[in-house]
Amino acid sequence: MADYQGILEDLEAQGAIAVSKKGSAISYTLTSPTGLEVLGAGLRSKEFKFEETIVGTLAANALLRWISDLNVVLGAPVASGNGVKGGVIGSYEEFKTVALDVYDKLNYEYNLDDLVPIYRIRRACPKLTI
Repeated sequence: MADYQGILEDLEAQGAIAVSKKGSAISYTLTSPTGLEVLGAGLRSKEFKFEETIVGTLAANALLRWISDLNVVLGAPVASGNGVKGGVIGSYEEFKTVALDVYDKLNYEYNLDDLVPIYRIRRACPKLTI
């Protein structure tokens, strides 16, 4: 812990983390949105790496929670080879609409009797990049 004390103090000064003390226990909490921005910039850095051979579950679970809380905006508009027009899909609801439209189109065009294979839906959907 002493090795990282300077880093923790710097993060607290930036407003990226909040430090709370309860008795002898110290708790560090990532603040939003500043903390998320600092974490994102750090993870995208080429210099970021885990020093030990084993990543602790605390670090891995914290990273998973952060990733699940991200509001990801998907990349630039694209079109698939099948003529299905792509676009920026910014939410699950938009993706669901596109996937159902592709399903209906394939089911109708190829007379698949409501049994459209998933691989065909994947091929016909616009390629998404995060």
